Amino acid sequence: MPSRLTKYLSPLIVEKGFSYPWLLEKPIAHRGSHDDKIPENSLGAFKRSIELGLPIELDVHLLKDNKVVVFHDEELERLTGVKGMISHCDSKMIKDFRLLGTDEPVPLLSDVLDLVNDQVPIILEIKNTDYDGRLEDCVCDLLKNYNGRVAIQSFNPLSLIHCRKKAPERPRGILTAAEYDDLPFYKRWVLNSYLLLPRVKPSYIAHECASLDFLSLKTFRKLELIPIIAWTIRSESDLDFAQQRCQNVIFENLTYPFR
Repeated sequence: MPSRLTKYLSPLIVEKGFSYPWLLEKPIAHRGSHDDKIPENSLGAFKRSIELGLPIELDVHLLKDNKVVVFHDEELERLTGVKGMISHCDSKMIKDFRLLGTDEPVPLLSDVLDLVNDQVPIILEIKNTDYDGRLEDCVCDLLKNYNGRVAIQSFNPLSLIHCRKKAPERPRGILTAAEYDDLPFYKRWVLNSYLLLPRVKPSYIAHECASLDFLSLKTFRKLELIPIIAWTIRSESDLDFAQQRCQNVIFENLTYPFR
């Protein structure tokens, strides 16, 4: 039963009217339903997710010609065998790249939206090291012409605040963790204290599985203030741990449906 404190805090933290059951109904396939033969963030992985009826989590970067590409790493080498940065490429250059030695191309976000066509939800993670608003603008502009279910998530609160202004109708999720590499103490403190939640006004928090007992999250959970989604679940033990502490999971390396 929500407490008086919940009723007071909820309008401050969560956007009024934000209720998206499709974010919580089925587990979310991390970078699509990929395996040893089908690479992550590929059209093949997304096709398999559609066949399984699973929401798709994917990552986006901005190319130098302002096209939005679906790709996780900043560097190309792990996924394509090519040295260089994804941000230094344009949409013509990436047509020659293939993912992890397969025939799978590196897809643009527009390709993925055409493929998915709201057959399953998409959870789109904005990847940026230096926020300048260009990636956020390009993502939101693409989504204007997409009538399907899409949530936008990021570790960067500034990206989410930008998207709140540019695409207020899209649900937002703030990604958090117990530790952050290469961040000064004051930024880690701001993120882990959730001080910017009133400006982001997310519809969920996505937190790393290993630290779901983080004090702030335990408070949110006790107050039933905002849904919590755990990332990234890679084992049965992680799944059991997360399912007792959150409303949904982002997973890989597990066979769906779960036992």
